[in-house]
Amino acid sequence: MPPKMRSRLAWLALVCAVLAAMAIIHWARTFSQSGFVTVLDGDTLACADGRLIRLIGIAGPREVPEVEGVDGPVYDAGRSYLKGLIEGRSVRIRPVKGAADARGRISAYVYLGGVLVNGRMIRDGYALADPRRGYPEYELFEAYEAEARLRRLGIWKAAGRDNGAGEGR
Repeated sequence: MPPKMRSRLAWLALVCAVLAAMAIIHWARTFSQSGFVTVLDGDTLACADGRLIRLIGIAGPREVPEVEGVDGPVYDAGRSYLKGLIEGRSVRIRPVKGAADARGRISAYVYLGGVLVNGRMIRDGYALADPRRGYPEYELFEAYEAEARLRRLGIWKAAGRDNGAGEGR
């Protein structure tokens, strides 16, 4: 084999090794639950192994006091929506670095196929964007919330008005 071809094969092998290592790292950062995820509330899941997962970037209506009139049956709508969306289905969970919260929940992005469930909850109007901004998808989630408000989806339809929540957040 000519030296030039040997050199190209060596580079190709190196690129393949790097790609394989990246795939392994990605796989190690995620874990899957197939049919064993239970929805506890509008932003919390329980895995079969006992881990509690908090959908990062979501604030339920009770966590944002300036949203008047969005509680009780309306709050329960978020839980029901999430339950209908993912419970009993195979989801992929991508934990975010950091310690568990005060309730022992692991912050994570949750995917149903190619759909980011965290964003879907906000976009469809069943959750609010968490105003703390400590996560990469903050701007996207805030845009989803604005769209849901404008289109009066989910809790915004049930509340019957915008209530000014999110202004200045």
